[in-house]
Amino acid sequence: MACESSRAGLPANPSKARERAATCQESPRSNDENTVCTTESYEYRVYCTDVNGSEVGYFGRQGEGPGEFNDHLPDLLRGPGGTIGVIDSDLNRMSVFEMATGAFVSQVRLPGVYFQRAASSLSSTLIGSSWLMQRDSAGAMRSHTRFAEVDVASGEVVWDRVYDSRFRTDAGCEDSGVLQGLHSGTSSSRGNVVFPLCRGQLLLFAGRDDASGTLIRGFGYAYPCADRPVGPGDADGYPDRGVDWCDISELEAPAYDSGS
Repeated sequence: MACESSRAGLPANPSKARERAATCQESPRSNDENTVCTTESYEYRVYCTDVNGSEVGYFGRQGEGPGEFNDHLPDLLRGPGGTIGVIDSDLNRMSVFEMATGAFVSQVRLPGVYFQRAASSLSSTLIGSSWLMQRDSAGAMRSHTRFAEVDVASGEVVWDRVYDSRFRTDAGCEDSGVLQGLHSGTSSSRGNVVFPLCRGQLLLFAGRDDASGTLIRGFGYAYPCADRPVGPGDADGYPDRGVDWCDISELEAPAYDSGS
């Protein structure tokens, strides 16, 4: 049975389409390497086309069952063997489909809250980060960023780490209050992890289990000095001609206000 779709790529009859199975496809017109997939937020679906824009097929629908999505903009990852992973942040799980046929393969529960992938593809495992909420010794709720590697078949966490706040304070940066530890880290294909810190500094971990990390000091921030008077050449009334630049890399960042 052919998929019902309009020229714009949307189902010609949305109410009827919602009654159909969660997967639907045309006959494959291209191999997996030449297939491009994107999300369609209105129908909670993933549409795949070839490199020329011709529709290959689509799959998914709104819901919480197998092959369904509750996140209208799920994250996509290219998987092995012509598969594609779809991360649903609302349901905190990843569903795997065959890209050429749209067939539902499997799904796996992801750890933490709001799991974010660290790469654009997956293998037998998935690497990313999520929020981990815990209470401290005083009973206050604190949020940590937990980095983890998840077995796609079983959902087992095979590796995880929370990068401690001491790395931030050792670099002379303020503790961020409610948000504990290091966050916003970026992983490389070689397993290195780098985090941005205050005053243009970076902290590089040569391997995700590196115990200490290497602090890379930035070249400093600069901004146009505001106390230069308006001169004859400033026709617009602002001192933006021959601006002096001031280094502010040694200024302290404002403290994080946990009550705001």
